This record gives sequence, C-alpha cells and structure tokens, in this order.
Amino acid sequence: MTSARSTFVVAFDSEAAQELAELIKSKEERKAIFNALDKLRQLGPRLVPPHVKTLQDSPGLVELRPRQGKSASRLVFKRCEDLYVILAVSKDHATDLDAVIARATSRLEQYE
Repeated sequence: MTSARSTFVVAFDSEAAQELAELIKSKEERKAIFNALDKLRQLGPRLVPPHVKTLQDSPGLVELRPRQGKSASRLVFKRCEDLYVILAVSKDHATDLDAVIARATSRLEQYE
C-alpha cells in the first residue's frame, strides 16, 4: 500500500533567502508569504491558481502568489524532484518580474 505524502519539502536558495530578508520588511507581508509557503508545503503539486501561476517562457518556473494573488510580493520557485526550491523573491512583481525571473533562472543551474 502506498501512503500519500503529508508534507513537501520547501527550501530557499541562499540568495533568495537574503532577498526575502532585505526586501520584505512588513510584518503583515511576511506573514502572508509564510502562509503561502505553508500551503505549498502542505499541498505541493495540488496547489492551484490563484495561489500559484506557471510563468510563461520560463520552463518549470512557478510564481507563488501570497494572498491568492492580491499581494504585490511573489516568490519564484521550481520543483526539483521531491524538493520545491524558492529561487527568487519579488517585492513588486508588476515592476520587477523580468528581473526576478532572470535571477531565478541563473540560480536554477545549481539545482538541475
């Protein structure tokens, strides 16, 4: 009998963790981000929009969207086998999403 996984492993790339610490200062925004991370940890591939969004033209990269997409913050991640790796953090996805995707893509090489 195969048992269903109860939680998934979510880890931060060290540079993404530093971005989170430097960019996200609001206590409320941090709480929203950690709530979204907890949903990813609990649901893994069963987490669906509006909580996540696949990034077009960025193979395998997914945007984690706190507050069901109502937050300006985003975390870009990729599933690498049994691990979800947070690769980059955006404080305002409307203005810096391309730069965040570029950072995530460059960091991804060490996980593939």
